[in-house]
Amino acid sequence: MPEISENNWPSCCPFIRYDVQNDIIEKRARQMIESSYRICLYYYITLLFNIGTIIAMAVTHYGMQVGFVQIIIASLYLVLWPIGDFAFRHMSLYHGFKNEDNKAFHHFFFATTTDVIFGIFLCTGWFFGGSGGLIAAVQNFIEDHYLGGGFSIVSTVLILGHILLHLKLCREVRIFYITRCKEDKRDKREEINDY
Repeated sequence: MPEISENNWPSCCPFIRYDVQNDIIEKRARQMIESSYRICLYYYITLLFNIGTIIAMAVTHYGMQVGFVQIIIASLYLVLWPIGDFAFRHMSLYHGFKNEDNKAFHHFFFATTTDVIFGIFLCTGWFFGGSGGLIAAVQNFIEDHYLGGGFSIVSTVLILGHILLHLKLCREVRIFYITRCKEDKRDKREEINDY
């Protein structure tokens, strides 16, 4: 097993060589990597609350027979989506900064787009899709199920916050990426002119 430095961050993943402090030179890029990791952690909070919302809606409105399937779907989101987000979106960004790899940045942008689409799906709140968002909140309040409706509103706010964090990070990375591409083109032109 390779030796892991003290800077291997986050330390909860020792099986991944992940040394942000030594691999990423630019401070701004390190900050974006750390923001990206916090977004990965925020997924767990959001999706845990989504499960709580589904449970509250099942108890107050739909019944546990229907709700059980939705709890399973929401649990799959909780288990699979953050891992996929870390592996595909976050690690693509890390490798893009570490290796100055355009392909990794393209993977990051694609994965971020997928995350935003998933967030919009959760935010709409189709109960039978395993989410407790806006539509579920309206249905619960119309039928006087305030516990499920309250959970749905909080879940919607958390998901909207998650979407906004994704878009903010994507914008910062895009600006960084475009600036770097322009600098690379300028450097290549200067090299050609020097000959």
